[in-house]
Amino acid sequence: MDDSKTTETSQVSALPDGTMQLVLNTVPVRVRHADAWVPVNEKLTRESGMIVPTATPVLVQFSAGGSGTMAQVRTTTGAWVTESWPYGDLPAPTLSGATATYASVLPGVDLKLTAVVTGMSEVLVVKDATAAADPRIADLTIAIGGASVATTNGGTVVASAPDGSSLTSSSPTWWDSSRAGAGASGPAPGDSAMPVTHAVAANKMALKTQAIVGDTGVTYPLFIDPDWTGGIYNRWFTDRGYPNTSFPNPATRLKLGYASAAISTDNVTHLARTYWQVDTSGVEGKHVLAAHFNTTESYSSSCTPMGVELWWIGTTPAGSTWNNTSSAWISNMDTETVAYGRSGCPANAVGFNALQAVQAAAAANASLLTLGMKATAENDDRSYKEFSPSASLTIAYNTAPSTPFSPQMTSPQRSCGTSANPSYVNNSSQSLTLQVTITDSDGGAQVGAGFYLVHGDTLANISYFGTSSKASGSTFTDQIAANTLPPGLYAWQAIAGDGTDYSPGRSAYCYFQVLNGPVTPPTITTVTPATTVGAPLTVRFSDPSQHIVSYAYWWAYGSPSSTPPVAPVSTSGVGAANAVPCVGAPGVESWVCPDASGTSPLVTVAPVDTTSTLWVVGYDAAGNVSVARSVAVNAIGDTANVDYRAGHGWIFEVQPSPLPSIIADSNSIHEQDLSIDAGIDGTQTDTVNGIPSTPVLSFPGSGTSPGQVATAASAVDTTKSFTASAWVKPVGGGGAAQSRTIMSQSGGVNPGFTLEEVSGNILRFCVHSQIGTAAADCATATSTLPEGQWVFVAGIWDAINRQLRLLINEQIAPFAVGGHTVPAGDVSASGALVVGSATISGAVANQWNGLIDDPTIFPGVLDKFQLNNLYNQSAPQ
Repeated sequence: MDDSKTTETSQVSALPDGTMQLVLNTVPVRVRHADAWVPVNEKLTRESGMIVPTATPVLVQFSAGGSGTMAQVRTTTGAWVTESWPYGDLPAPTLSGATATYASVLPGVDLKLTAVVTGMSEVLVVKDATAAADPRIADLTIAIGGASVATTNGGTVVASAPDGSSLTSSSPTWWDSSRAGAGASGPAPGDSAMPVTHAVAANKMALKTQAIVGDTGVTYPLFIDPDWTGGIYNRWFTDRGYPNTSFPNPATRLKLGYASAAISTDNVTHLARTYWQVDTSGVEGKHVLAAHFNTTESYSSSCTPMGVELWWIGTTPAGSTWNNTSSAWISNMDTETVAYGRSGCPANAVGFNALQAVQAAAAANASLLTLGMKATAENDDRSYKEFSPSASLTIAYNTAPSTPFSPQMTSPQRSCGTSANPSYVNNSSQSLTLQVTITDSDGGAQVGAGFYLVHGDTLANISYFGTSSKASGSTFTDQIAANTLPPGLYAWQAIAGDGTDYSPGRSAYCYFQVLNGPVTPPTITTVTPATTVGAPLTVRFSDPSQHIVSYAYWWAYGSPSSTPPVAPVSTSGVGAANAVPCVGAPGVESWVCPDASGTSPLVTVAPVDTTSTLWVVGYDAAGNVSVARSVAVNAIGDTANVDYRAGHGWIFEVQPSPLPSIIADSNSIHEQDLSIDAGIDGTQTDTVNGIPSTPVLSFPGSGTSPGQVATAASAVDTTKSFTASAWVKPVGGGGAAQSRTIMSQSGGVNPGFTLEEVSGNILRFCVHSQIGTAAADCATATSTLPEGQWVFVAGIWDAINRQLRLLINEQIAPFAVGGHTVPAGDVSASGALVVGSATISGAVANQWNGLIDDPTIFPGVLDKFQLNNLYNQSAPQ
């Protein structure tokens, strides 16, 4: 049961076969109370000085006696329309079920107010001729408050509230007790209520009953009935005997068939037809599978079965009269030959097939459907029948599942390509997984997918695969086994089904090109040869076969190996439509794409050591990779920059112990001495790399010492290549979350670089731009820095290769690598070089916890020989 779609008159539920059922009632059968649906219950109770029904969709309240206010009915917007009794205070009523009886409101006259599903009925019971002779009955005027009153062409009275909402009253009628079965609820079965002459003004309705009460042929008691409903015309009948009178929303009976004047109590020949209007918005655009209209025949003029026809009616004004509906009958959908509702043939349900009309309404997205019933023999007294106003239309329907959406290839990851721009895959060594998503608005529906694989150039079918069913909203996959498809252009699409209907369309074709390799290895041409480690050289890559769409290149230390290495490249994005990388983020590898001839633009790189190898691989559009090709590059060390004439070093083992407050720079040309603030301990010594009694700096790693060890000015340009190093011995770090800085160079807000230990005793080397708000780029180790041991650490910023390298001890191959690109307009951090802490937003931060020896910094990239010299606590040259 889908409670979200439940209303007072409709309810949706799922059927066992996966289709849906909508039940539409012609009168409300439930009402919302305290966030729950409860059955309609018209039984009257006393509440807050009024008489009210227990649970009805149209709220009414009756007088509890003692005032002239007779009844109030609330409109759909909450406005109240009030009726007042014109002849003084009403007596306290007697309650019986849904009816409140006010005895002797006039001599010999009772007033009965009854709560009905759609509002109320009110009946004056005139008990005898003496009561009828009272002039107050002959010209009875009921005051209407809270609304203005007018009459329609069909005689219906409409009370309109100031906010535009309204109530309706059918044309007032009367009947007498000349036949058994007549009572306050209506005429005897088979009899007709007769119109009462009436007049309305802005705030009152006057009943002109002189002719009725003066009729000596009347059998008492006599009943006069003006009623009010909540303004919803969803059932009515018309009568040729009263061709301009409307009979909307009768509380007890709807009429059809022929009754000659000879058998009618009013001596009028009647021919009646019945109408229902139902809200079909719930099946707009649906596939209607079945539709049955069910009602109850409560009276038949004969037990001889006679034909009753259910018709599809065209556009018809609700509550219309005989004269403006007789030409709107479109199609007879079903005929039932029945006779129920008298002695010998008791009342019984009657069902009709309404499929034709409901299918038409659904196809036209019509929100309202009118059904009509009439007798087959409309000139036969035996055809006269009465039906209960409470009927239902039960519709079985199905909603087609959605067209499959979000098509993609999930393994390997590829987007949905077009014929002009397909995605590319290798099928020789991997299977291909296709995926779509499908939804179905029918609650609980099970859906499945069918995948079509076709040739991309002709769209000729290759294969079809149908999945098992799953819940709406699921993803569905088809797998093409490895080594199934030879090279070529292919396409696929999917259709959805739910066991009853297919989706209105298929997903768009997704095109893919199969390239199974191999890829011709690229050629490397050196354009400008290298001479120095860290200095630029230019190369160009080329592919005569013109199959390569992207080159990935990287440096390795030493001479080329005899076996080409596997590219240290993540290829997850290669092969997705429009996703082949041409300029990847810097790091271990870099990317460049060729022109139409297969030739790359000039690529600028720099040797990373005195003997290093530049490797390159080529990728085709499917992500197939070539064998790596290399060029060996021999270069000299950067003796101009990795030297104390350009760089700076503070060698503690040549200093006295304790360390002086000013430590001289090894650079005597551009000297930058280190100043040791009070609170930094320079009294300790330790054995460093086998050298005993070496004076060292000791940092407490806490905020108790705000002092620093720093130069007076900057040491390097942080936008250009440099190398920073030191011997360090962490103690008591314990994996604290706080960063602990070995060396940094202060900037405007953040340092230009930091060589530091972070949470978990992890070493990292970072460079931070001095413009914008981007985070620092780092090379971060994957293992911990051991506590209580001396370790030589170095950070290299290689600006030409856009690479950060973290070195440990005397190993030139980096322990960790990261990438960094200097933003346009960036400037160097211009503050002091700081040892043992950092300056962030002008404040001392992230102090080292442990010992530091021999900090150095050079404006260049060191080679393995220079690294070895620094490791052994010698000058780099």
